Amino acid sequence: MTFRQLDDGELITAHGIIAAATEWLNSRGIVQWRRVLPWDTYLERQQRGENYGLFEPDLTAVVTLAARVPDYWNDLGFERPFLWLSTLASVRTARGAGIRAVAAAVDYAAQTGCASLYLDCVDRDDALPSLYRGAGFALRERREVWPGWPMCLFAKALGGQATLGGGPEALNLRSLCANLTP
Repeated sequence: MTFRQLDDGELITAHGIIAAATEWLNSRGIVQWRRVLPWDTYLERQQRGENYGLFEPDLTAVVTLAARVPDYWNDLGFERPFLWLSTLASVRTARGAGIRAVAAAVDYAAQTGCASLYLDCVDRDDALPSLYRGAGFALRERREVWPGWPMCLFAKALGGQATLGGGPEALNLRSLCANLTP
């Protein structure tokens, strides 16, 4: 199992995983995302070095790790340095790959010296909030971010004292964590 930044040549497959997961969730009434993440947005994230994947040995799950907070949580304070985990999606046939990707992202963020890892999810039937609580994330706040769109904000303290790993991926996240704006 490997967790690393996605190469440009892996983006079409990764975006396909997001599209399939979005459609599957929506078909079951779990509307985490209103629509498939636009391709241009995913490309912008790639240019910023924010797209990561879990390989087992093939790509089974994708996440975005960014050093910024969605606008609807901006009024809260966040322990810095931090990373924000978003756009978690996994291959439907790879049972448990999503939560393994979360665990890998936690380890990765801790290794880069981040103090905390944050994420949010839709709060409709407790399926997603339960998943994140089970992964050791603490509920920080619940709110309706848009009319009819309840969300939960979760945080996981990492300590921020970890030794930074080597390699270009670690250097990129080290840069993200070290160069945060207040």
